[in-house]
Formats: sequence, structure tokens, C-alpha cells
Amino acid sequence: MMHTDSNTVDVQFFKQFTICYKGKTMIPREAMPLRRSALLALLIIRRDSVCTVSDLSEIYCPHSKKPEGALRNLIYRIRSALSDVWPDDTFILSRTGGYQWNPKIPVRMDTRTFDTLYIQFLETEEIDTRIDLGLQLFKIYSGDFDKLAQSQYEWIQQRSAYYRVCMVKLLKTLADDLVSRQRAAEVETIALSATTNQYVDEGLHQKLIESLLACRLFTQAESYCRWLIDFLRSDLEIEPSEATFDLHAKAIAAATSVQTRSLIAILGELDAVPSRDRALYCELGIFKKMYDIAMHQVRFHESQCDILLVTLDAAKHLKNDLPLSTAMARIKKHLSKGLRPCDIYTQYAFNQFLILIPVRVATEGAQVEKTIFRILQKRLGKGTFTLERQHLSECNPLILPPPRGMIDLIHKPDRGLIFFCSN
Repeated sequence: MMHTDSNTVDVQFFKQFTICYKGKTMIPREAMPLRRSALLALLIIRRDSVCTVSDLSEIYCPHSKKPEGALRNLIYRIRSALSDVWPDDTFILSRTGGYQWNPKIPVRMDTRTFDTLYIQFLETEEIDTRIDLGLQLFKIYSGDFDKLAQSQYEWIQQRSAYYRVCMVKLLKTLADDLVSRQRAAEVETIALSATTNQYVDEGLHQKLIESLLACRLFTQAESYCRWLIDFLRSDLEIEPSEATFDLHAKAIAAATSVQTRSLIAILGELDAVPSRDRALYCELGIFKKMYDIAMHQVRFHESQCDILLVTLDAAKHLKNDLPLSTAMARIKKHLSKGLRPCDIYTQYAFNQFLILIPVRVATEGAQVEKTIFRILQKRLGKGTFTLERQHLSECNPLILPPPRGMIDLIHKPDRGLIFFCSN
């Protein structure tokens, strides 16, 4: 939870009811029994009005012979728990016929922030703005309300159901928007959260699987399908729809049909798409853009670049019995330790990475390759991968002399590629 004002009480309801104030934090479910915690939550949510004794007694003391006395005792114990953390503040006031959260102590609730941003999300038509709002909402909704509290208090169950419906609608739209911008990493993160939160909407899960496939995250889509089928059958005790089985078959076919390609074949594909107007939204798109620029400069003798292909052998036994998808995720993280600030890398296929290496002398590319080899061998084991490296001048025989007034390129290893116009 973010704290921007120590004089405002920050309340988080999603995932875990938490109160932060003046640099101190209380988790009511740990500081008091569930009934008191749920009563405190209701007083905070309805802080703008007086909660009557009759209403509160009906919810929290339904079986008591003396409901007013039982409620008074609950309020006393809640006040005591709060004063143990904040002895100088009075949070709950006694009013005529009821109780109220002290209106002089301002409150900021994550649910209220969610409500405001959600309205903006629904009303905006600009995709990038909607993506930004959607990701903010995704971050705020860190998880469902307390399960035990939902089972015992109808008002908590109703609020929980409302926000889950909002999230299902939001994630369907957000997934489409992210796919349109090819933001694969965020699609993958949202898909993982959907399985963690176990939404019961099969249509949402199907939408996210389709989004993973659209972003070429085939193994993730296949794994998601297996989870969804098991979740529907085991947890919800319902049979998955034909659409889910069709998606599973499609994901399996996509994951198994991706062929390991040679470096020459990949370079041919890159050369076939030289557009400089590509939108820079996903890692592969950025890489192709930089490859196009680098190849252009190499052809005119204005820079030197090597390109290195890393291929994990899907048939080999990886160190520590790592699944291929897990190994790729770890290598993606650790490759940067062997690269310089000016190097560029991307995941090209389910088992391959491409690295663009600006060089001044031939030995620089070899040194980067040697460093990457050591990292991979340490993380994956011997014989589990291959490295292929070529200079870009060897990838295409068409090397032209530079025309007059051409844009010059200076390479500085610590600053990447810098362009300026020659006189």
C-alpha cells in the first residue's frame, strides 16, 4: 500500500483488510476476531453517516438476548485494539442512536479509488489511456476480499461479487487493448493473476488464452488451458465448453509446431520486414526496429554490429530439471548480466533469444559470446544450448559505399547508438 499523507488513514480492503496511519500498520483480522474486524470495516465504509444500533445489532449480534449491550461491548473492544496502536486518536464516536467513524480523521480507501478509476476506464475511448487506467486498476485490485468474512457476512459477499464482475469486464477489454499494442509481458502477467484469483467466468479465461496465442506465448497458453480444464472440473464441478477444448487443441498445435530456426533463416525473416514505421510496443518489435537501423548503417560502412542467436535444446535435460518455459524466463533475466548497455536482446521463439551487439573491433562480439556461454552453462548445464554469431556485413552481400551527406553513427559502448548529421 502506498502512503502519501501520514495524516490520512489508508485502508486496503482488497486481498487483506489493512489500516495504515501515521507510519503504523494494523491488520484487523490479526488484531481482533472476525466479527470485530467486519464491524470496523463497515464503520469505515459508512463513515459519512451514523450507523444505527438496530442495523449494527441485526448484522453483528443477531442471536444476543441483549443486542445493544453486546454491540457496545464489541465497540469497546475495537476501540481498545485501535488505541493500542494509535493511543492519541479517537476513531469511533458514539452518536445518538448509533456509532460513526470520526469525520475529522480523513480516510482513503482502495475501493473508492478503484470506483473512480473504473468509471474513467469505461468512459475513455483512447486505447493507450484506457491501457494506463486498466493497469492501475489491475494493480489496485490485489485480490478478493477475505473468504471467511464473505461466508459469514452477506454485505461483504455482495461487495466482493461486485468488484469481481468489474474485474472480469475490465480484464476482457484490457486484454484486447494490450494485444492491439503487442504488449505480451503484461498479457502474461494478467493471465497469471486470473488463474491466481480463480475467476469463475470461463469466457474471461478463454479471452486471456486467445490473447496469449495472439502474442505468440504458445506454451503459456497451453499451460493455461490445462489449468482451466482442471479448475472447471475439480473446483467448480462443471464440464468445460467445446470452445475451451478447441483453444487447448489450438494451443498444443501452436506450441509444438514452432520449429527451431537457423540464424540465417531468422535473418532472412528480419530482412523481409524492414519497415521503420513499426510501433515500438513489444520487445520483438523494438529489436526489429534496431536491427533495421543497424543493418542500414553497416551497409554504408558507418558502424559494425554482430548478431548472436541463443538456442535452448528442447530435447536436452536442463539443469535442476527446469521446464523449458521456466528456463527461458530465468535466462531472460540473467542474460543482461553478460551484456553491455549498448547491446539489445529479445526473445524470438519459445526457445531462442537474439542479441544485437554493436562492436568497434571483432574481438568485442567474441567476448560477449564467451560471457553469455559461461552464464548459460552455469544456469542450464553443458550441451543444453547452442550459440551462433555473425557479423551483419556477412548476413547480406549488398554492401554499398556511403553517399555524401549521409547520417553518421558514433558507437559508444557505455551509451549505445548515437546519431548525428554530418556536414
